[in-house]
Amino acid sequence: MIKRMLTLALAVCLFVLPGCMLTSLVQTAAYDATGKGTGNMETTIGSLNLNGTAYTATLSINGLPFTGSLARKDASDGWSFRLNGEQVEQVEIEGVNTPRTWKVSFGLYKKGLTSEPSGRYTGKVSISLEYDMKEFDREAFGIIEEDRGEGADFDYKNIKGWRSHGEYKPSTLNQLWESEAFTIYFGLADGQAYAAKTMGHTLSYLPQSSELSLSHMLYYDLPEMEETYIYSLKAEEEAQAILLSLAKYEGKAKKNIPKGPLMRIDLSGAFNALEDSYILLELAA
Repeated sequence: MIKRMLTLALAVCLFVLPGCMLTSLVQTAAYDATGKGTGNMETTIGSLNLNGTAYTATLSINGLPFTGSLARKDASDGWSFRLNGEQVEQVEIEGVNTPRTWKVSFGLYKKGLTSEPSGRYTGKVSISLEYDMKEFDREAFGIIEEDRGEGADFDYKNIKGWRSHGEYKPSTLNQLWESEAFTIYFGLADGQAYAAKTMGHTLSYLPQSSELSLSHMLYYDLPEMEETYIYSLKAEEEAQAILLSLAKYEGKAKKNIPKGPLMRIDLSGAFNALEDSYILLELAA
């Protein structure tokens, strides 16, 4: 009778109740000092966790935490590794403070009726990096003024009545690393309470796409010198840089327009941000 009760409870737990913690009911007969049965029954209750050990997951990118879990949904399903979050990091582009936002999403799964979390997990991973370029757009004119107007082309400090202005559209600098079929292996010993794994090399294999748009026209009118300098500041994805060129010169002096860029602002730190970041995954039971 007891065996039939346990079998029935197990069947209900496996096929009906999600997240089941099986409770086993064991009845034993009680005896008096003479060895005769008293007619009373004692009940012992024990627990058997069919879902295995659940883990809290923390993925850190340059110390910025993103939290999730490695757990089994219920006894009739496999394991899942889920993690989501958004964090802001402060960096600089040509000395200009430029916030960038990391957005992270993991949805990986391991199928199979097992309470063992170790194994190969497959699913979608998405990591995006969006730069807030508003401050850079505001400071671009000053960057060029400092680079070209302190003697390289003209000396604005010793020229009276000079005028200038800039024309531009809001700039965009975004990166996306994403895969619909990303695979990672978790190796966890039975009952292991903590594990850590660096992820920079693994995640560097994610397919990458970029969105880069930056175009400024910068006008410097120098009436005293009877000169006008018009500069073009544009981003080039292939070069992973922002390039400054002298687009036009008007004045008495004979000046050739340089074919190459006058200045190069490196953006490789944005394109290689995931590879260059310190990324650590921690699992804690």
